[in-house]
Amino acid sequence: MSEFRDQAPSDEEITDYDRQCFKLYLILIDAEDSGAEWQEVYEDAFGTEIGENREEARAQYEAHLKRARWMTKIGFRQLL
Repeated sequence: MSEFRDQAPSDEEITDYDRQCFKLYLILIDAEDSGAEWQEVYEDAFGTEIGENREEARAQYEAHLKRARWMTKIGFRQLL
């Protein structure tokens, strides 16, 4: 997937966008659990440099990490 939204979904159901982001979600969770710096993870996982958009990049990162955590606690059940 080459184009990521600024905000991850907040639906109570898994969306098509979630399905496209499964790999991203796993990368974000693994990196966060490993203690990696968000800036490095962002540039690698989202495939773009932060540049002057630091606040927007952080918000995008946090939104997708939050959704990734939701997938591990609630969303995954919809896949079973």
